[in-house]
Amino acid sequence: MRSHLIARPTAEVSNLPCCRNPRGPRIKVRDKRGEPVHQDPGSRPLCAPGRDEVLPESHPLGAGCARERSRRGRILLAASPIVFLALLICCQQGVADAAPIRRVLPNGMTVILKPNSAAPVVSIQVWVKTGSTDEQDGEAGIAHLHEHMLFKGTTSRGVGQIAREVEAAGGEINAYTSWENTVYFINMASRFMDAGVDILADIIHNASFHPAELEKEKEVVLEEIRRSKDVPESRLAEAFLAKAYTVHPYGRPVIGLEETVRKVTREDILRFYGKWYIPENMVWVMTGDFDADRLLPRLEARLGKIPARKLPVSAHLQEPSQNRPRAVLLRGEAKQAHLELGFHIPQLTHEDVPALDVLAQVLGHGRSSRLYRALRMNKRIVSSVQAYSMTPKDPGMMLVSSDMDTEDLGEALHTILKELYQTARQPLGDEELRRARLQIESDFIYQQETVGGQARELGYYEAIAGDLDFGQKYLAALRAVRGEDVLRVARKYLEPSNITIGVLLPHAAQDRALTETALLESAARAYSEVQALFADQRPLQGQAEDAIRRVELPGGARLLVKEDHAVPLVSLRAVFLGGLLTENEETNGISNFTGSMLTMGTSSRSAARIANEIESLAGSLSGFSGRDSLGLSAESLSSNFLPAFELFADVLLHPSFPQEELEKKRKDILSAIRTREDNLAGLVFQLFWKGLYPRCPYGMDPLGTAETIGKMTREDLAAYYRRHAVSDNLVLAIVGDVSTQEGVETAKRLLAEMPRASFQRPAESWDGCKGGPTPDLKREVSAEKLQAHLVLGGRGAVHADPDRYSLSVMDAILSGQGGRLFLQLRDEQSLAYSVSSFTREGMEPGAVGVYIATSPSKRDVAIRGIKSQLLRLRETEVPAEELERAKRYLTGTFELGLQTHSAQAAVIAFDELYGLGYDSYKHYAARIQAVTAQDVRRVARKYLDPDRMVEAVVLPQAPSHAAGHEATPVSSPVQAH
Repeated sequence: MRSHLIARPTAEVSNLPCCRNPRGPRIKVRDKRGEPVHQDPGSRPLCAPGRDEVLPESHPLGAGCARERSRRGRILLAASPIVFLALLICCQQGVADAAPIRRVLPNGMTVILKPNSAAPVVSIQVWVKTGSTDEQDGEAGIAHLHEHMLFKGTTSRGVGQIAREVEAAGGEINAYTSWENTVYFINMASRFMDAGVDILADIIHNASFHPAELEKEKEVVLEEIRRSKDVPESRLAEAFLAKAYTVHPYGRPVIGLEETVRKVTREDILRFYGKWYIPENMVWVMTGDFDADRLLPRLEARLGKIPARKLPVSAHLQEPSQNRPRAVLLRGEAKQAHLELGFHIPQLTHEDVPALDVLAQVLGHGRSSRLYRALRMNKRIVSSVQAYSMTPKDPGMMLVSSDMDTEDLGEALHTILKELYQTARQPLGDEELRRARLQIESDFIYQQETVGGQARELGYYEAIAGDLDFGQKYLAALRAVRGEDVLRVARKYLEPSNITIGVLLPHAAQDRALTETALLESAARAYSEVQALFADQRPLQGQAEDAIRRVELPGGARLLVKEDHAVPLVSLRAVFLGGLLTENEETNGISNFTGSMLTMGTSSRSAARIANEIESLAGSLSGFSGRDSLGLSAESLSSNFLPAFELFADVLLHPSFPQEELEKKRKDILSAIRTREDNLAGLVFQLFWKGLYPRCPYGMDPLGTAETIGKMTREDLAAYYRRHAVSDNLVLAIVGDVSTQEGVETAKRLLAEMPRASFQRPAESWDGCKGGPTPDLKREVSAEKLQAHLVLGGRGAVHADPDRYSLSVMDAILSGQGGRLFLQLRDEQSLAYSVSSFTREGMEPGAVGVYIATSPSKRDVAIRGIKSQLLRLRETEVPAEELERAKRYLTGTFELGLQTHSAQAAVIAFDELYGLGYDSYKHYAARIQAVTAQDVRRVARKYLDPDRMVEAVVLPQAPSHAAGHEATPVSSPVQAH
């Protein structure tokens, strides 16, 4: 029960990206049950533009805003227990409790409505109960292709018009395909919901499937498939599921296969559409700020126009029982070994599922879990490890995923297997069971922060579970789980004959003797050792407030408290000026290293104790570092506010940087530095920053270098933190279900020891930021990679520059499904799956530009297309309609992005820190609306100067080249046209 669309952390040293999916790349994810989904490009969830937290260099934007380090998932095989469970009925802290309204229209369509007036926004979703499991072998990927094509126009709306209308109404539109569903959704301000209803109804009823657009979109999907093959985890996940499922369609990739996608014709598309896209096979869900009594008749009138047709019987194949272990071994271009292993378990509605979810939580969720303690805290032989139960509509799997250095694979696999088999024989402690149940149950509350999460929950209950009361029933069953239930399901399903093991090794791995047979022998050996160890054991039987109070604490620290009682959660965010901009060549990486060490121990608590305490409070706690900042974030249930704040304050005031933990973290960071080439999008952005700021800290890698990280001592980190963590450099934001008085009094008491030394910004390290960029750069990587990645851009604005609003509007004009880049380079020319613009502010000027991932053969055409669009912005004023669409999109999505307490805490804290003022967000809409066409042209001319732009390229090397080329100048300078 974790967040729905979550990206996998590249390493423990960095935060998770949350926002501004640059409205081009589709984030490949797993849903709440671990089921693979593929989300259609176009929307970009907004944390708030220009905020500076770490966004890992693996993210296509390279930097921007970031979500808290997560108690949440993993890309492709997401670390989540089951389903989109969200609504905690009769929650003791006041979550809205109105029962949803369910109606079945005469044509067979199910409509579900749930009003929620906490924010002036609405989520509109259509769940088509058809996914990749309804495909035949020869049409693999056709459901996913439909998801793409439904955005390509209807009989009354042309190509690009759908996205333009949604964004003009201040909304975001997107979709995803999974094994069981295809879901289309619009999130927008509630005042525009009539337009959203009409657009979604038109899409599902009147899609045009123009032949020329189908051919273009097939090329886009093929680029998407190639992109997935460049990601080691994606390759392994596909091979693993194909080995685990020998008959069932779960063994096929949702995205499809290159050979089947190429063969799809318009007749195939129309046949599939006519067969499955019928009212009886659809669930229409709406949550948010509306009057259900007034809305329902309008929905009945609009949706009732869709004619009823007979629903065919879906003949899903049943996977036979597995009676012998299986293994698959791959070798490929990667920097680390990747491991997936799993055991078949029942489907979502089976009575064993709550106990299986607790088992997964105990095994591999959080730093207090058994696998984390065994492999990370004790042996330190993996970069990451997690366990999760994947329980879709048909029988699923209990899964464990881990990454490690190649030389540690054997020991890691053996240790994981022994922990799994021992868990089936070792009783759970009362505290371990209590913590696991609390963590699962708390996610019901976290899901309630957004209307989109509430709608996903209801759609899932209806479309997959077939029961709107499923959440209540699951909670009741979860609370009834006892230790003996967990042992029973562990013994029942974690059997050696039921295991599938998947491994991907780098080509450079020395152990050529490792085979699939050797993997199975390791599994058998681990089981035998556990059997011997336990030979003598016998078998076991409301409306949010908007006022913010600003208080200056003794010593100059600024405290911001904002009450919001909509959900019983509290977020804390402490931020200091710091980050990459305070580093130099000798100290590169120290801010990230320091931030990642904050929760690794205090003068009175060990790392293990900190992890146990925060997870026992059903919360999260993490340090972070950005280009301009350093800090600490936390979140907890409001009932646990005091103990969570006490832990937060101890970490903030007394980090001890213990040597043992420091060496473990150093190994993690060095591993992340070594594996950077596995993510070409991150690599090209780092190359871009290097070219843009060759003599400024912004041009350095936030992770640092192997040389600088290898030399850093405990004293270096402690001294760096002492310089920055002083009162007059601190902004602390508290947002959520807590009284202002309690927040202020608690902060004054707990932060009384904050050092009162004066903070001085190291201006000497910024002198190099004044120089110009270097010639453009190119880097070649392994010839096994299939795509070229390119960034073209220049320097941007500083945080407090009013130009930031005009740049945001320019960015919205270029990006999105209705934006110029998407329409011209993807829709019209099928040059790329991923194309997007970006803008980023900083204490020194940030960056503005365009990113694209395409086939190497299309690179020159793509760059010409990008330059043509940038030249058009510089030379011609934006038409009034296009300008208005962009501004309404930004103001509409801004409200959506501020639904969560954590997002609000981040916005007000960083705005105060960077000199914009803590209430700057209240004026965002007015400042965006004030932007004119002349302003957009002015900033395009100012910031997209072709004589000062950098072109960074990462592409597969030519077969005759040696591997690992360093960055070299591009042969010709960047021109505007």
